[in-house]
Amino acid sequence: TFAGVVYTTTWRIVLGLAAVNNWVVDQMDVKLAFLYGDIDEEVYVDLPDGWE
Repeated sequence: TFAGVVYTTTWRIVLGLAAVNNWVVDQMDVKLAFLYGDIDEEVYVDLPDGWE
């Protein structure tokens, strides 16, 4: 499986490079982007045993 996590050291290096090179750093919440998207097709869901 994949976990979208970055090592702290990597993040600090990227922010340091951004500061030295005057890059623009933006932040966004990707999880929220999928809550408000439109679905143009039917979605079928089958719950696991024991769930209602």
